[in-house]
Amino acid sequence: MPIEFACSQCSTKFRVPDPLAGKMVRCPKCQSAERVPQPAAKPAPEPELRLRETNNGPWREEPLPAVAAAAVPPPESLSLVEVRHRISTPGTALFFVAILAMTVNTVSVVVWTLQLMFAPPANLTAVGAAFSMLFGGLTVGVTAVMMKGLIHFRTLHNRVWAWIGLVLAMTPCGASLFCVLGIPFAIWGIVLLADRRISSHFRR
Repeated sequence: MPIEFACSQCSTKFRVPDPLAGKMVRCPKCQSAERVPQPAAKPAPEPELRLRETNNGPWREEPLPAVAAAAVPPPESLSLVEVRHRISTPGTALFFVAILAMTVNTVSVVVWTLQLMFAPPANLTAVGAAFSMLFGGLTVGVTAVMMKGLIHFRTLHNRVWAWIGLVLAMTPCGASLFCVLGIPFAIWGIVLLADRRISSHFRR
């Protein structure tokens, strides 16, 4: 197929045979030397569609075979021994924090009660004394609830109680001043309890 190109000097278009591609020729009009360009590469042929003739009509495109989706492997399961091993450290640490908080809260309530009975402050009213006693009893009760939740967490018994115990371990109402020690272990326990591989081992 002849190669058609234009002269760079006078813009005259002319054709030359294919064997002259890449060689120098002279323009028939202005006689300037021009290099014949290489012929344009032919575009790659488009892939042919696989067609088949149906019983109901003309030729139609044959559907490609369905590719099976890759199976997603199930998440790695944990045995009961592995679950107990993972929660043993935060569960034991939080239980000791709960014991310390319960001891401090109980002793504080007892001491304050004895002081109200035998040596009450002069400026303390009956309403103030009743309120302080109520607050002390409430603190001891919240700490007891926290201890129950942490027991459920350590024994893999009840998820709801375990959540309650872990949350209270981060609050001053539950762990008193020892909440500073309990916060990192409580967060550790919450992360473990949020894992379905671990929470599935709770009895309920």
